[in-house]
Amino acid sequence: ERFRVDVTDLPYVRRIDQEYHFPAYMGLPPQLVKDGGDIAAILGTEVSLTIIPTFAVSGGLLRVEGDEPIPLVRGKEGDLSANLKVTRDSFFQIELLGFDGFYRPSSPNYVIEVLKDQPPLVTFVQPGRDTKVNPIEELFTEVRAEDDYGLSTVQIVYSVNGAKEKLVSLYSGKTRKEMVAGYTFFLEDLDLTPGDFVSYYARANDERGGPATATDIYFIEARPFNRRYTQA
Repeated sequence: ERFRVDVTDLPYVRRIDQEYHFPAYMGLPPQLVKDGGDIAAILGTEVSLTIIPTFAVSGGLLRVEGDEPIPLVRGKEGDLSANLKVTRDSFFQIELLGFDGFYRPSSPNYVIEVLKDQPPLVTFVQPGRDTKVNPIEELFTEVRAEDDYGLSTVQIVYSVNGAKEKLVSLYSGKTRKEMVAGYTFFLEDLDLTPGDFVSYYARANDERGGPATATDIYFIEARPFNRRYTQA
């Protein structure tokens, strides 16, 4: 007996473009990743997917492990789109509608990974140690700060002889991941006398508004202009 076999191409995903919309508190603009795959983003990030199939199809599904399937929206150019929100570690896959009316897996299983927002790093480049100077000298300090997603503020906090702390703003802005800034202590303006001291440290906040990260505390000691030594 003779049988007839018809052969047809099954639709498959040619490319996925991804646009990341980060949580508002981060102050970051959307980020476009062309020809993407696995998703790795901070918790709460919304990802817009644009799927380009190998040929035009009438529909498809976005399947995220553990969730209900999301219908794909067909665009004028034959592309398909859907949105997903990063809420947990998971997997996603695209299914496309074939000529026979069945949805079939049409992409690999892609990973969804939730990234942790790390606290900022802040250090003194110089002097990075306790110092002794005379009461009319100038002491230059330099601070380096960085964050994985963006710094919010960087400050130097200082106190004279343990009095109320004063703030010096080195940076206040958005979306900057790294900065280096300097500040000069004009000791004459602080009315120091020999034996007085200034304690200071730097601190930085990131865009998520979590606890500030601070350096160690350093000391500036005012020494006399000269010393006389005599034999006992």
